Amino acid sequence: MKHKKLLASVASAALLGTAMFPTSVFAADDYGIVYKGGKPFAENNGTININSQLIEGLSTLVLGGESEVTVGENWSEGWHNRHGNDTECYAIKYFTINDAATKHSFSIKNNNYQIDVDVTNVSAVDPPAKPIAVGIDTGNGFLYGSNVIYETKEKCQGKKSEDRITGTISRTSATNRQFIETNIKLKKVGADSPYLAGDNNLYFGLTDVDVSQSYKILNSGNELSQSNMFAKDAKLLQQDFYYIKEGSEIVPKENPGTLPTDCDANGPTATTPVAGKFLNCFKDGYIYSEYNTSSNTAALNADLLGSDVFVALKDQTQREGLKLVFGFAGPAGSGIEYYAKQYTVTYTSDENGVIPEGARLLENLVAGDVASGSEDEPKEGYEFSHWIADTDVTLTDGKTIKAGDPITDEEVKKVVVDKNIAFTAINEALEPEDEGEDEEEGGVIAVPDTGASTKDINAILIPASIFGILVGALIIRALPRLLHKKVNFNK
Repeated sequence: MKHKKLLASVASAALLGTAMFPTSVFAADDYGIVYKGGKPFAENNGTININSQLIEGLSTLVLGGESEVTVGENWSEGWHNRHGNDTECYAIKYFTINDAATKHSFSIKNNNYQIDVDVTNVSAVDPPAKPIAVGIDTGNGFLYGSNVIYETKEKCQGKKSEDRITGTISRTSATNRQFIETNIKLKKVGADSPYLAGDNNLYFGLTDVDVSQSYKILNSGNELSQSNMFAKDAKLLQQDFYYIKEGSEIVPKENPGTLPTDCDANGPTATTPVAGKFLNCFKDGYIYSEYNTSSNTAALNADLLGSDVFVALKDQTQREGLKLVFGFAGPAGSGIEYYAKQYTVTYTSDENGVIPEGARLLENLVAGDVASGSEDEPKEGYEFSHWIADTDVTLTDGKTIKAGDPITDEEVKKVVVDKNIAFTAINEALEPEDEGEDEEEGGVIAVPDTGASTKDINAILIPASIFGILVGALIIRALPRLLHKKVNFNK
């Protein structure tokens, strides 16, 4: 019995330790990410799928700058400079690697979806003297690594090194790294379980792959590979040309020089790549962005637009939570954004009805979602009959309904959305009521008008009816006496 209690105590202590210290602070885990070797992102070289049509069809489900960002417990508040080279400072929630043993989480939420992020591990390789921070900017929803943080906005604007609360990783080191392991779950607002859109219908955006960052997915079966990574243009990833903002315009610019072809040639070494160019590279299931150790140069242009990689996710990854490792070889920020191919479903009525005020007219749904349905209000003299769709639709049970064929209210709510769909409510005229109806149905028996008075006949009928009833009652009363008359059997 004592032995069992001891085992129970040990188990309880182990569980308590896990709850109290979910992160591994002291393990210098580099997740096998080495910023050298591999292949540059390029079309037809086994690294990535270039599919501009797919990318242009994706839309964001949750975007940090347009959503509410909230943090859980154990975060401190400070100020940081997002880009390191401007005078504007922004509020940031953060914790340092020294207090990473406490659980830290945050959420990004809009009207429809919510992203919940747990920081499950923080590690550093050859860290600086001052503690390194993990930060979440509640203004833009970016996760920041190695950013310098100040106690006040004024000290942040002053940029004095002695005022820094945290340290930063310098790119002059070829080995210095910070890694932040996360578990990320996307849910619909109000739902308890993760949102499932079907395998490869949901995408996570690794946006602005530059500035010596790295990314690695740990979910088995969803590791980064050519089969699940998509980009709009390989040239944007490698900075052959890039887009910059000039006022309100987005202008393409060519980068001079010859693009290197080998990720081994210009890794984090003292050699400056040709014309200051760097490569985004893929190796052994992770991405990394080259940088230069002699000049502390941060790889690709910070104003680069379109250097994004979109990763197709499986439902099992959604159930487990996306286990994504963010790597930093210098100060940088990474967006946490989900994308999907969305379709528009509209609801209208024919000329004999209207969609009432407050009812659904339009909804944007992810591929694989089910239509929500709407309401119809027929005009006077009409009644709702059914819905029709402008295209063939498939229900959740596999049944196909052709365009223009009747669809019931309940069937509309089972339509699997895989294209834009327009539903129209069909209203039909009410049938006119019959003038003569059976007496059983509450109507009045129609009597033909002969022009003759029926008054006397009715007067005769009523007494006759009463007389008949009285005679019947007397007969019924006499029956027992007649039937029970005594009979004598004289022998």
